[in-house]
Amino acid sequence: MNAATCAVLAGVFPLILIAIVADRRGIHLELRRRIWYRRAVVGTITACLLGLGYAVVGVQVEGFEGSAATLLWILFGAALGAFAMSVLLTVATQENEEDAAEVQEDSPGFEQPAT
Repeated sequence: MNAATCAVLAGVFPLILIAIVADRRGIHLELRRRIWYRRAVVGTITACLLGLGYAVVGVQVEGFEGSAATLLWILFGAALGAFAMSVLLTVATQENEEDAAEVQEDSPGFEQPAT
């Protein structure tokens, strides 16, 4: 892994971190309260911060070789996987809310609001 690759990863880690933190509000509250979700968010934040620091060091020392490069790719993979999970949970929450609205409209006794 050369310094240019480390520089790209150093630019991507903060984007993933911001997306994970900002996207939390789009996920249903019941999912956010689950212990596995909380641990995943803490793990993602940790992976992003460690990966960012590690990638910046990689830029300064002109890249990494061997297991040091593998560790940076593992941190990147963990952060990217958590981002994918966050996107899937957001989509699932949106679809669940749309389905709940449709069920409510189809239920007997539902009255359309007057406009």
